[in-house]
Amino acid sequence: MSLHQRLCDAVNEARIGQTALELVSIPSPTGSTREAIRYFETVYRELGCEITRIDGIKGSPFGTDAPSVAARLRGTSDAPTLQIDGHIDTIPAAHAPASLVNNVLSGRGAADMKGGLAAVIEAARVLRELQVQVPGDLLFTTHGLHEAPTGHGEGLLALINEGLHGAAAVVAEGPVDELAVTGRGMAIFTIEVKTTGRSGHENETPPDTPHPLVAAAEVLRALEAERVRLQRTLRPYVGSETIFFGQLHGGDFYNRFPVEAMIQGTRRYFDDHDVREVREEMEAILARVAEDTGTTITLDFDRIRDGFKVSEDERIVRAFRWSYRALNGKEPPLGAFKSVADVSLLVQAAGIPAVFCGNRGIGAHADREEVDVRELVHQTRMLLGIIVAYFGLET
Repeated sequence: MSLHQRLCDAVNEARIGQTALELVSIPSPTGSTREAIRYFETVYRELGCEITRIDGIKGSPFGTDAPSVAARLRGTSDAPTLQIDGHIDTIPAAHAPASLVNNVLSGRGAADMKGGLAAVIEAARVLRELQVQVPGDLLFTTHGLHEAPTGHGEGLLALINEGLHGAAAVVAEGPVDELAVTGRGMAIFTIEVKTTGRSGHENETPPDTPHPLVAAAEVLRALEAERVRLQRTLRPYVGSETIFFGQLHGGDFYNRFPVEAMIQGTRRYFDDHDVREVREEMEAILARVAEDTGTTITLDFDRIRDGFKVSEDERIVRAFRWSYRALNGKEPPLGAFKSVADVSLLVQAAGIPAVFCGNRGIGAHADREEVDVRELVHQTRMLLGIIVAYFGLET
């Protein structure tokens, strides 16, 4: 029997479910993840890992309430370190209490991404139980300050800035049935349109007063034209750059002249498109509209993550493909990650190749999050296969 098969057979479904339930039962909204991090530390200390915690993360107002942790399982030689990463924070939205019924885990963070963290913990436990030693270190990392708009990746960046990262990394969320080798960056834009006039009855407002709602409509028209232009440039897997409008607000009464309007949405851009250029392009469009409408238009451009691209020849990519073939009997299709996540930070800030390895959780950020524990079993086996292949324990 192969090593990978022995590892797969040792995965304990009931234990994964219990671990995931315990994690989901600990509230950990972005900015308040200390208790959940403590659970992570305790588990990995029991597995013989060396623990490093970073408190008081630079650039974060949350102080020691949102620490980052690295747990290092030493290898037998100086072979490259493999990092397995996941964020422990959740969106700050109410959810029914955590539950595990008929092998389905439900609760805030079940799909995003405490189920994935439970799979990572199970992989570490299986390796220790079977006394499998690997040539290089395994570095298990977790952190908060992931979920926007409160977090901007400060938790992972704190680890990266301290050199606490691998030579390659796996992020335990994201696609299941494809290998994402690229992804776009994303920024949230907030546009404010203001007039020189004052609020008041429509009949008391001079007819030539610049109207912020009309100007907002012109902003939408101009940005829609830009969106259509962007669609003409396509790249493999990711498609085009995009502009999306999610909110438009203005006015507070049917016959009261409004003094401002707000437009909010997202701007997604290619991995090699500098975010400063992306912002400048939007600012130029807004400046033309402001001049034409006689209004004041300001732009807040909040970068969440830049894009990324990983070569198909990277060792970690080959390891993912090996594991996928071993479990599924076929090659994984290549693709792009449609949202933004921490692979981009590892690629851009740490300068290392990284891949996603997720599960089929349902309802991330929704009123009900859930994941079947069998999905976590499959994810654990994928992670174990990646470890085996990355360190050349099987050919």
